[in-house]
Amino acid sequence: MKLSSSIESSESHGCSRPTSPSAERPFFLEALYPHARLFRGILLFYEPRYFDADHDLVTSIATVKSRRELSVELHRFHHHPFNHGWLRRTLRMRISTRRLRRLTEMRLKINRSLSQVAA
Repeated sequence: MKLSSSIESSESHGCSRPTSPSAERPFFLEALYPHARLFRGILLFYEPRYFDADHDLVTSIATVKSRRELSVELHRFHHHPFNHGWLRRTLRMRISTRRLRRLTEMRLKINRSLSQVAA
């Protein structure tokens, strides 16, 4: 499922952002680097909490309402205690903050457009 379709479906149901782990899953999966998606199962098998920093970021980004708040959350992610190590930093076995920023800015733009139409 692509994020754009999940945004549209959540918007049509009156939700402006994901509110549950199952709703956040498409955001998480689309924000992962492609090679990290391939190795996700193996990483989780050896370290069940491997993606905790990534999930924390996706959860916190679900509540942002501006680009400034988004920047603050991305900064926090870079200093998250579980966001370290060779696999995450060198091999980028994590979410892409650039991709997540782009997806979130698209969501913010859709929300602004919908609020203008409703007004």
